[in-house]
This record gives sequence, structure tokens and C-alpha cells, in this order.
Amino acid sequence: MALPNQQTVDYPSFKLVIVGDGGTGKTTFVKRHLTGEFEKKYEHVGTLAFCIHGQCAIIMFDVTARLTYKNVPTWHRDLCRHENELIQASNQPLPDDDDDAF
Repeated sequence: MALPNQQTVDYPSFKLVIVGDGGTGKTTFVKRHLTGEFEKKYEHVGTLAFCIHGQCAIIMFDVTARLTYKNVPTWHRDLCRHENELIQASNQPLPDDDDDAF
């Protein structure tokens, strides 16, 4: 509830997808930005299925683990497989029967 003489701002909302190999800091990254706190201990969250339908993505890797960097193209490919869903989720009109647009 806004107080008198205060303006409310409607910020745009969108879905951000964070992907990457296990142990790359995805959960820590999210917790840090939600709470402002950094947890030094690592708790394995487990394997989670994810739903793409996002407008943007962050591919995480660990600079100390070369394999996680080598897997970035695989994560990118998997995200790009859902290109049509990403375009539809962004509420943009789809091109008219123009297959070259994709």
C-alpha cells in the first residue's frame, strides 16, 4: 500500500532461467540476490527438473572446474531448443509464415 505523496512503480516482470552443471553455484547465486547473504558452506540441493518458458537465461559454470565450462555449449543448445517457446513467452507477435525468421 502506497502512502500519500509516494509513487508506486510497476517494474516489468519476466522469468529468468538459471542452468548449469551441478556445483556451479546456481542456488548460492539466487540466495545471495534474494537475501543479500552469502553462504560459504555448500549444500547439495539435488537434481531438479526445470521448465524453460523464460525470457532470458544465465548459464553458470565454475572457473575452477574446466568440465563445467566445456558443458556450456550443451546448456546453450538445450536452451535454444526451446527458442519458439521463448519467443512466445515474451508476448511478441510471431512472424507470418516466414520460416527464415527462426
